[in-house]
Amino acid sequence: MQLSEKLELAWYTGWENLDLYPIIADWITQAAAAVGASQIFLVGASGGGLAALQIATYLPNSTAVPFNSQTSISGYLVKGTRYSAQRAYLNTVMPQLKPSTPLEDLPQR
Repeated sequence: MQLSEKLELAWYTGWENLDLYPIIADWITQAAAAVGASQIFLVGASGGGLAALQIATYLPNSTAVPFNSQTSISGYLVKGTRYSAQRAYLNTVMPQLKPSTPLEDLPQR
């Protein structure tokens, strides 16, 4: 989200050469150990809900509690504007994934 003010949601994916989920999982593991936590609960809403689900896969015996998870990048629509979040995401975070066809012309899936 710090890459651009135009980002509406970045889904905590990292970028081309940075897989962010295992890094965040490592930070959480270190923080839990530092405070002597016996359980880890990952709570998040929207893009944070997806992050909770994804990061939990890296933390054995953790529990993810997602709310209104935005698990489909292509399905996330803001204020009725089609693909504004996706366009900003592709332009800023993952330009290597931009299709040659405009997003509006791609099949809905």
